[in-house]
Amino acid sequence: MRCNELFRAATLALALLAACEGKQEPADAVPDIPDALPDDPAQDEAPPGEAADPVEDDGGPSDPAGDEGDGLCHPNGDGMIERSELRFEIGGSATYLVNAPTTTAVVDVAGDLDAGVLHWDFTAATPDDRRMIDELLPIAGRWFEADFPGATYATVLDPNEGILGVYRLTDDALLLMGMASEEDGKIRLTYDPAVEIIRFPVRVEDRWQVETTVSGVYNWLPSTANATYVVVVDASGVLRVPAGEFQVTRIRVDLSQSVPFTIFGMDNISYTFVAECYGVIARVRSTDGEENPDFTQAAEYRRLTL
Repeated sequence: MRCNELFRAATLALALLAACEGKQEPADAVPDIPDALPDDPAQDEAPPGEAADPVEDDGGPSDPAGDEGDGLCHPNGDGMIERSELRFEIGGSATYLVNAPTTTAVVDVAGDLDAGVLHWDFTAATPDDRRMIDELLPIAGRWFEADFPGATYATVLDPNEGILGVYRLTDDALLLMGMASEEDGKIRLTYDPAVEIIRFPVRVEDRWQVETTVSGVYNWLPSTANATYVVVVDASGVLRVPAGEFQVTRIRVDLSQSVPFTIFGMDNISYTFVAECYGVIARVRSTDGEENPDFTQAAEYRRLTL
């Protein structure tokens, strides 16, 4: 069992929120971004801007502070992201630029302070950038449906290996339940307890820790591992990405993981930048073993694009 693959669901979970929004109204200085982008992975080489038309609001909850009865999400800039300010729609997708696997990217996660406001600039391209489409997939009818009661959706974590992450959405949190293979019986791992990846409302200075056991089958063999997540909503500010400029809240996750009775383990730090109504704008994950919170080399450098 490869330890880094076992925990891939956890380290990627936050990256999927931006695939979920309903129809939205851009905030000031934010471009008009389509809410639904092509969901066919074969289209992810299309030139920027060739996106599908925005989807209509599904009648779900809207921002109580910014609801004007028009079916749009109106960012209110109150410093909190309520559950109602993020839409989750099966089949919804979003397009990112991300560095290729096994490569690293130079990043500046510390940002610059200007007039008391943090600014991050993630607009620069990397030599290994590629377009990637994230999509929310239904659970119903999949071979592992009975193993994850109450699951809301799945996402593709590794298209080459056919690995899916399985999540549950509640009014209070987004939880990682486990992971499974598209191929019947090859991979089925459950997290006990499920990991709260996000707690609502998202607000600076919130903090929590989860210790979980991951167990089940990996490549048809019994597998077990332990993981500790320390999650801190640690900053807010303005983030620039290829899709535009956004007011964001930053979530830091320190992940420590190990396989019992072995020397195998892995630690990393990740930052996810979330915006009202738009969801995840960027995600940056350190290389394994990183201890500096202001790291400059990233194993994953994902930014929302058109």
